[in-house]
Amino acid sequence: MITHTFKIAIRHLWRNKTFSLINLSGLVVGLVSSFCIATYLYHESTYDSVHPDGANTFRMVSSNEWIGENDKTLSASTFLPVTQFIESNIPEITEIARVKPVGTAVLRMGTEVFTKSAFMWADASLLQLLDIQFLQGDPNQALSAPNAVIITQKEANRLFNTEDPMGQVITINDQDLTVTGVIANMPSNTHLKKDLIGSLNTFKNLDNPWSHQGYIYLRLAAQTDPAQVTKKINAAMAGNVSWLSEPPTYQLQPIRDIHLHSTHIQASPEAVDIKYLYIFGIIGAILVFSTSFNYISLSISDYAARVKDFGMKKILGSDKRQLIFQPLMECLLLCSVAAFSAVLITLSALPVINGLLGSSIDREFLLSLPNLAVLLIVLLLLLTVSAIYPVVLVIRSRPIATLSKAPVVSHVGFPIRKPLMVFQFAIAIALVLSVIVIQQQMDYLSSERLGFTKEQVLVLRTPRFNKLNAPLMKQRLLQLAGVTHASVSTGTPFGGGFINGSKEEKDGVSYSLSEFIADPDFVQTLDMELLAGRNLLPTDSNRVVVNEALVRTMGWDEPIGQRTGQGLGGDKEVVGVVRDFQLNNIRTAIHPTIISLGDEYVYTIIVRLQTKNLAQNLASIGAVWKETAPEHPLEYEFLDEQFEELFKSETQFQQLSKVFSFIAILIACLGLYGAIVHAAQQRVKEIGIRKVLGASVSGIAALLSKDFVRLVLIAIVIASPIAWWAMNTWLEDFAYRIAIEWWMFAAAGLAAMVIALATVSWQAIRAAVANPVESLRDE
Repeated sequence: MITHTFKIAIRHLWRNKTFSLINLSGLVVGLVSSFCIATYLYHESTYDSVHPDGANTFRMVSSNEWIGENDKTLSASTFLPVTQFIESNIPEITEIARVKPVGTAVLRMGTEVFTKSAFMWADASLLQLLDIQFLQGDPNQALSAPNAVIITQKEANRLFNTEDPMGQVITINDQDLTVTGVIANMPSNTHLKKDLIGSLNTFKNLDNPWSHQGYIYLRLAAQTDPAQVTKKINAAMAGNVSWLSEPPTYQLQPIRDIHLHSTHIQASPEAVDIKYLYIFGIIGAILVFSTSFNYISLSISDYAARVKDFGMKKILGSDKRQLIFQPLMECLLLCSVAAFSAVLITLSALPVINGLLGSSIDREFLLSLPNLAVLLIVLLLLLTVSAIYPVVLVIRSRPIATLSKAPVVSHVGFPIRKPLMVFQFAIAIALVLSVIVIQQQMDYLSSERLGFTKEQVLVLRTPRFNKLNAPLMKQRLLQLAGVTHASVSTGTPFGGGFINGSKEEKDGVSYSLSEFIADPDFVQTLDMELLAGRNLLPTDSNRVVVNEALVRTMGWDEPIGQRTGQGLGGDKEVVGVVRDFQLNNIRTAIHPTIISLGDEYVYTIIVRLQTKNLAQNLASIGAVWKETAPEHPLEYEFLDEQFEELFKSETQFQQLSKVFSFIAILIACLGLYGAIVHAAQQRVKEIGIRKVLGASVSGIAALLSKDFVRLVLIAIVIASPIAWWAMNTWLEDFAYRIAIEWWMFAAAGLAAMVIALATVSWQAIRAAVANPVESLRDE
């Protein structure tokens, strides 16, 4: 029976190529999108699960308490010398390792020069803590000596081809490093996936107080209470961070929580907002059901054309099992071909998919058995939902009714088809409206609320243990032709480095402040807008520039000449006010901030470059760096890269919303096209009679189209309040947000209506211009 049913299914699908192709296209689109989402969710949810003893492995997080109610910041970036105060004092810590991240590394191999971000400095103990597998070299010695680097197998093959990489010299950020080990490729679902790991001992003065910042990882003994260890760490650190007005405390974050639970923690570029994973999961489920509904809608048309065939089979003795198996076999064939095509398309488009998802899924993970099991689950869900209604139609059919000349065929499935079409277009319209709102919000944050110009700005980190390096380097850089402005400061608005403290008002109320210590060129280099007063001069040691938020907090009507009170840097006079600018978190309100002069903690150089000859400018800066600080590797990143890290989750959400809206519209249009084809077939005689009686082509086309246009209008009415609620909920996370305006709903509805009319009109006009003789010859 199976062979016979299989042959009939193949024959039927081949004879009805149009419907089969539409059905297959919808299934492929739906499966590719849902498979990608399911793979992404599985990939993200299993982050850092590959590390052994992950339940006892943690990252240290510093907590800086600000003056004010519930006012604090968390940062994964910690001063690396912290380890010397806790390593020997807390026996529960069995392993501890320091990691110093690098924004962008310049790697040189002979005459070849390229940039690479997958590089970090680390202690040798990290290899044991994460149980990194060595293919060549001694894991106990590979990172012990200075100027050593280990590389992954993939990087070794790329750099050295068939040569033995051991002992080879690689120049990274103008620092010659010797390859001392080759390790297995890092799994894609770990936040420490690096192709090159340099020895942290390369840096001098590592034990100098507060000389270097980075990440600290530690492993606790089994059955150890992390809360008790946290108390011991803070007790050991007491008195060692007195340079802050409010010393930080420390917390322990499980390594498996880093990826999905760190968006509130600064210096966590690997963090993904788990809220978006839930959203993507919901969208993936909706796409599966939308694809299934599309198949059901087209199956109704197919069943209406075959209703007499099923009736005849029942009369001739076919049992229900045989009749049910026929639509199941056809659904299984189409879903199997669609699943195979989905895997091939996903493999081929993996780089594009990774770019859209902001992930690093590789082929090994995609084709792993657990992930293929995810595909199987999605396929079974799709198959189950898609096959239910066609089977119900077969079971409920009555032979006498199906073989009569009564016009029951034209009404088959219509009670369910219309709601399905409304559902599909409502989802598509809601997604289109979401894309419009997200785009407007992103444009608002990146332009109107930014407060400075982020493009073509290079950020250099100088050695913290020598504060004379930054001013000297700045003067050398200003002599380069490609440098227009330069400034030294404690940091950048996006990359941290500002200092937290307090300011006392006369009535005794304390306020939280942020402070940038910089030179007089800070405002000009970042192209900040000066709203009142003037910029700082080299002689303004007791004067500051403040932002609008501080003026509002203090309630000053005339801020120029006001005093800041006893706080971060003492009582100073306000000489200028700049427009508010974002600090690290784009979701929170802009914090009151002051900019003052000084040479403490100014280890960051901000350089504005000319737009032309970027590669040449970077090479010139590298040469100056090597002359000025030859003992320290060059570390740099661009300010807009820091900005992109802040917006990573939102940018990813924006891109995926565009893709999902396109897919939803495509699936809906495929279903709409199948429905209009079916409607034209069912009313072919009516159309012929109307043409004979003088009906115009436009009149017949409007007759066929009006029902579908009505369904799209209903979808717009349903989608609008849902999208409004969803987008308002999303916007509530932002302190500064746009208002959802009427034109956004109009644009989304108009786009859906135009697309629907374009889909319907072509087939409607084709049916209207057909020769009526062909449809009425047998009457």
